[in-house]
Amino acid sequence: MSANFLSLVNGIKTLLQAATVSDGTSRIIASNSNGLIDSSFLPVVNSSGNLFFETLTVSAQNTLSNLTHTPTNSTLIKLYVNGKAEFIPSFSISGTAITWSASNSGYNILTGFVVVAEYLI
Repeated sequence: MSANFLSLVNGIKTLLQAATVSDGTSRIIASNSNGLIDSSFLPVVNSSGNLFFETLTVSAQNTLSNLTHTPTNSTLIKLYVNGKAEFIPSFSISGTAITWSASNSGYNILTGFVVVAEYLI
């Protein structure tokens, strides 16, 4: 399964695709006017720190894996669920743990969904 989403990376509109590749790993593939990037994460240096992207695992309904890093500002985290951008209060965060709120978002996340986190570290 894959999902596409747009994000600003250093001020450049970037098309990102989260997908599972042939070796079974999840990868994020980015394409913008500067070329193609293929990585499991995309650290981008900016004035506020590093912008970090990672694919999260949905292990059960509404249950996400923890973030790899603690965000510098948890209010700025974005989740892309099958390409749709979601913000707090669709989920809450404490340290690296994310809790999905089906009641706030209006839907459940299920295994097989592609969920990508975007945050500053």
